[in-house]
Amino acid sequence: MPTKGFHLNGGGKTANAAEIALCIRLTARGYAVHKRGWPDLFAVRTLDDGEVEICLIEVKPHAGLGLAPAQRQIAELLALKGIRVQLWSPDRPDEFRDALEQKDYTRPDRARGRWQNRQHPWRRETQR
Repeated sequence: MPTKGFHLNGGGKTANAAEIALCIRLTARGYAVHKRGWPDLFAVRTLDDGEVEICLIEVKPHAGLGLAPAQRQIAELLALKGIRVQLWSPDRPDEFRDALEQKDYTRPDRARGRWQNRQHPWRRETQR
């Protein structure tokens, strides 16, 4: 059984030996294996008529933030199967937004060590 990390589609890797073994088997069968990008929460409730409602939610600290590339890829794949991912943030607690309608997440500018837009005031410049 492999002991080093297995790199996954969408970025990231796993060092868990059992996950590595499964990833190798799935990849050999033609699957693209993803571990990053999944929504933060899976909520489920039973409605009065007995129907089960599910909700996949990506939580962002501010309403202006959208999905990172790996998150968008997963949300698009889920949408192909009729499953919507929604965005929620504490600055708009009563509002859920369709994740695929929100602009993409702005990535940090690693060369300067700070965020490219000013919607991230909680982030300090990274140490050099």
